[in-house]
Amino acid sequence: MTETPLRSSRRSAGLGATTVLVTVVVLFSLVTELAWFIAVPIALVGAFASVALRRSRGAASLELAAAPSVVAVGALAGVAPATPIAALLGGGSALAILAWLAEDPTRAPGGLRRARPTILVAALAFAVAWGSALLLPPAAGAIGIAGALLVVALVLIAAVLGRPRLLQAPPGSTV
Repeated sequence: MTETPLRSSRRSAGLGATTVLVTVVVLFSLVTELAWFIAVPIALVGAFASVALRRSRGAASLELAAAPSVVAVGALAGVAPATPIAALLGGGSALAILAWLAEDPTRAPGGLRRARPTILVAALAFAVAWGSALLLPPAAGAIGIAGALLVVALVLIAAVLGRPRLLQAPPGSTV
């Protein structure tokens, strides 16, 4: 039985994003304080479990597809040293998960192009956080709190840009 071209193209739509996800998460695992033979399998199991959930046909598994990757990156972040390279690869892993989510094979092709504004806001927040971690002295606790508030503000802006209806009044209300 042959597959239709549409189904075949949808199945391979997220191949680039999947490759980036696996690569960045594995690289991140290599800079953690765990031995490579423990860290790399954690990264691979998380990434490939996400891919397996995405390929399954159940709606619930599609909604939870990113969870194994997020858990793997979170577990690796817990044992990552506080170095600029580890921070760069950790943030890159989060951005790779966002890009992978944008390339949903159940939707029309071009998901990464549609998600560009949201991913760019997250990348900007990451760049600000990473840059401030590099440039500011480590003992500046107040600056860290201000940076955290900036990240929260940028995430809220991304949420509003992604769903402008959040700012609209409900129909029939007088404002």
